[in-house]
Amino acid sequence: MKRALIAGLVLAVSCLALPSRAGATQIFQITLKQGANTFAACIGGPTGCNVAANTVGDYAWQTVTGAFLDSSPQSQAAITGIQVKRIAATSADPLEVYLSVVDYTMPLGAMYSFATTHSASRSQTTNQFPVDFQGWIDFNNAGWTTNPFGLGVFTNGQITCTPTATDPGSCSVDGVPITVPGSVMFSMTTKTTVNIPQNDLTSLMTLGDQANVSAAQGPEPVTLSLFGLGLLGLAARRRNRK
Repeated sequence: MKRALIAGLVLAVSCLALPSRAGATQIFQITLKQGANTFAACIGGPTGCNVAANTVGDYAWQTVTGAFLDSSPQSQAAITGIQVKRIAATSADPLEVYLSVVDYTMPLGAMYSFATTHSASRSQTTNQFPVDFQGWIDFNNAGWTTNPFGLGVFTNGQITCTPTATDPGSCSVDGVPITVPGSVMFSMTTKTTVNIPQNDLTSLMTLGDQANVSAAQGPEPVTLSLFGLGLLGLAARRRNRK
C-alpha cells in the first residue's frame, strides 16, 4: 500500500515537470488595409517577416515587422512593429495592420492567460489622435486578415492610447489579461489601427504591439486528481493505523 501511494505521488510530480506537447514552426502573415486597398505584405516563417518600404492607399510605411517571442514552455508572443505616415488625403478610412501567426503549440497547460500591450509614438508634429490595438487567440488555428469572430476565438478587447501633445509624443497601455482554455494548437492575430487626419501629411507614427499567451498558474486537472488520490490514500492509511 505504501509503495503504491509513493508511486502515485511521484507520478503526479512528474506531470508538473514533463512537457505535454512539442513546439511547432510558426507561419506569419502581415496584411495592410485602407478601405478597399489591401497589401498582402508578407507570408513566411519561422523567424518572422520584415516588409520593405511600400504604400497602400493614402499611407506609406518605412518598416513593418512581425515576429514572435518564444519563451517555451512559459509563454509565446506575437509582436508587430510599424513605422508609417500619411502621404495623401483621398480617403478618411484608417490604416489597419494585421499580423496573423499560426501553429503555436506552446505554452503547456489546460488554461492560458492571454494579454496585450500597445505603444505608440509620433514625431515631427504635435498633433494628437488615438491609435487602437486588439489581439485574438484562435483555437481553430486559423490565419485571419479581418476581424476573427466565431467559436474558439477569444479576445481581451480593444485598447487605445493617444500620444502626448509634444514632439515627439508617446503613449502606452496594457490590456486586461483573460484566462482561456488551452489547446494542442492555436493561432494569434493582432490588429493595429491608426487614422492620421487627412490634413496631416507630416506626422510619423512608430507603433509597437504585442499579444502574449502564457501558461495559467496552477497544475493541470490530471495533476490535481493525482494529488487528490495520493492525499486520500494517506488519510486512509492514517485511519487504519488508528
